[in-house]
Amino acid sequence: MANKVAAGEYNSDEEDDLGLEPRITNVTPLHPEVEPLNSKTQLTVRTTDIFGGNYPGVDVDISKVNGSGNLSTNTATSDGDGNVTFAYDPAAADSGSTVGITAELANASGDNSSVTFGLNYPPASGPSRCNLGAELESPGFIRL
Repeated sequence: MANKVAAGEYNSDEEDDLGLEPRITNVTPLHPEVEPLNSKTQLTVRTTDIFGGNYPGVDVDISKVNGSGNLSTNTATSDGDGNVTFAYDPAAADSGSTVGITAELANASGDNSSVTFGLNYPPASGPSRCNLGAELESPGFIRL
């Protein structure tokens, strides 16, 4: 009689026997449209295995490359779908600049270990120009 073999059983509490390292990818576009400076921008990344399957329970470090606003968190753990969602709350000083936000796998380096978003905030509109009068707006000769 032949021995029976069971296949396909997976226990997520056990160590990964294949030694697959997690990867990180962006869910939100790398250069998303941003709201006005008084609105937070939500960003989402996903941790996956080498085959693109969700990889839950992975620690992700979040940091600003530049920018004056605040992040909703600096560290998060991926959920059951491998997602980590966080927000950037811009400051007035971000007007007219691109703010870089990086999400990086904790204790990892190399390819596929980080994602950097570029949030392009348009310049704030200033006060409307006042009409200075035709003689000041038109080029011409000055008579002495």
